[in-house]
Amino acid sequence: MAGGIALTALGVSRWARAEAKSVPSAAPTPGLPQSIRVQLFSGLGVTRVEISGSAPLDLSIGSATRSLPSIAFDATGALTGELTKLSVGDAPVTVRSTAPLTVNAFSATASLALHHYDSPIVLQRSGAAVLAVNSVDLESYVGATLASEISPSWPQECLKAQAIVARTYAVHAAVHSAGRPYDVTDDTSNQVFAGLDGIVPVFAAATTATAGMTLQAAGQPADVFYSATCGGHTADSQELTGRQSPPYLQGIPD
Repeated sequence: MAGGIALTALGVSRWARAEAKSVPSAAPTPGLPQSIRVQLFSGLGVTRVEISGSAPLDLSIGSATRSLPSIAFDATGALTGELTKLSVGDAPVTVRSTAPLTVNAFSATASLALHHYDSPIVLQRSGAAVLAVNSVDLESYVGATLASEISPSWPQECLKAQAIVARTYAVHAAVHSAGRPYDVTDDTSNQVFAGLDGIVPVFAAATTATAGMTLQAAGQPADVFYSATCGGHTADSQELTGRQSPPYLQGIPD
């Protein structure tokens, strides 16, 4: 409908995560990106990242490959592991594994965060910090954001609605991320994403029930926003973005 917003289902994806530490099985959904690139530990000033797991880590640095049980990577471009110490400079290091990755992020003085993620994760020096980017299957990303953004005790229809909005947000971000090494950040600047941590079956069910569904405006992924509270009246999106609000993002009483 002109000037309006519509719900569109673009195919069906399989989302096979039964618990937080399982690995998803996903099929591409026509018209949607297969994966979302998430900047991890956004805004924390990470200077060192340590990665381990229950299976070997397969590393790719340019055309070179090697396998290690665990690694550390810091903002100087130094990569260390078992009997290994390399200086990779600005080259990206891609880490893959058949099992979930345990990732610990540090600043110069403290441990900042520890989460679990599916691979791959790309590590790269970025100024005085480490840039870590996780490529996540789209449906797995949706389930993970539910775990960080809402309560599993909420009604299932609410969880399903949130899954559709989260998916739409991610797809819209991916469409508009040209020139960046990631599509979204993992903090409240975009959608909170803590990897595999906190995912429970109700979030998997809501994701599966809405697989491939997005909100569309004029045939494109809608620009969507949500918040924990609106004080009884939502705001025009212009107040947040500085851009003219589309017709479907005008403030209304709640």
